Amino acid sequence: MEDITYDAEYTFTVTSDISLEAWFESVPYGVEDADAEAVQVYATDGVIYINGYEGEVKVVNAAGQVVKDVMVNGAEQLNVNAGLYMVVTGNQVTKVVVK
Repeated sequence: MEDITYDAEYTFTVTSDISLEAWFESVPYGVEDADAEAVQVYATDGVIYINGYEGEVKVVNAAGQVVKDVMVNGAEQLNVNAGLYMVVTGNQVTKVVVK
């Protein structure tokens, strides 16, 4: 599969049968202000680990559903199913893949 465009709009003429796949990615507000070294977020074997952060953590799955919304105090282990997640810690968003 090849990338056709990254533009917000794309117009084309269909001349035969075709399969299309669109991928959308949002950028959460405030990410540019994140201190990436202050918070460590990583995942292994059904667990998301969060170190160096105190406050609310939201874990959002690939469908955009919040699957965890918890308060943490420095270090936390969150059990989740296998999948792709965005972990929101304050103004930092980290993408993790859980196997």
